[in-house]
Amino acid sequence: MAQLIKLSDYVSRYELDLTRYSNQFARLKQQRWEEKKVQNENRLALDTLKKQFFQEVFHYQLRWASSTAFEISNLDPSYESDQVLKQLLFRLPDTYLLMYYPVFQIEQAPVEVEAILITPLEIYCLAFLRGEKDDVYQASRERFWTVFRGEETDKVLSPLISLKRTKNIVDRLTKKIMPVKQLLVSLEGYVEFLPDTPYLECLDKRNVEAWFQEQSRNPSPLKSLQIKATRMLLNHTRTEYYERHDESTISWEITQSD
Repeated sequence: MAQLIKLSDYVSRYELDLTRYSNQFARLKQQRWEEKKVQNENRLALDTLKKQFFQEVFHYQLRWASSTAFEISNLDPSYESDQVLKQLLFRLPDTYLLMYYPVFQIEQAPVEVEAILITPLEIYCLAFLRGEKDDVYQASRERFWTVFRGEETDKVLSPLISLKRTKNIVDRLTKKIMPVKQLLVSLEGYVEFLPDTPYLECLDKRNVEAWFQEQSRNPSPLKSLQIKATRMLLNHTRTEYYERHDESTISWEITQSD
């Protein structure tokens, strides 16, 4: 399960101590999974138990990405049902670090991008085509693409514009210490006639399952360059929060002595 290290312009625990929280995540997830299996006592089928467990971990991921012990941001409830976010987190390894709609501070101006996935070996800049099931996107080098939806057609802004902007930001902030690729994602549709562009990959209904399986096969551990690049990106994000005034305990936490 990938780690959600930055969500929008919310305060994140990973900003406080990236190494600590990234290392603790896998340990804590494994610990909770073992506890849940014991508590279950074979009452639920394994697949059902896993779905419940992932949903619980997802809930805590949102908390980690929107609060600390002393600060909290206003979490948009729409993230709780964001299927693209869930797919990315549920289907990718623990050592993949995800920034989802982060807001960067670039020369006095805030700039929001769609998503950045920092893997142990490379960085992916992501753009999403969020249409309806079985939409067919006719790609081109023009500013707008044509979408075929049943008997109807529509126009959408080319996602390549967003991808290029995100890659420029990542290249600039990380000083190209890791390879940077662009990834166009259409989980429910198809992309046709995509221009041949260096370092550009496309996931649609034909190959997305194979891509997720490939990423999960023999995953690499966290790498020092990966941590360095992630810190460089986090250091340039905007954060909006207010101080916590409640006395509630921050759960799903490992103590410093562990």
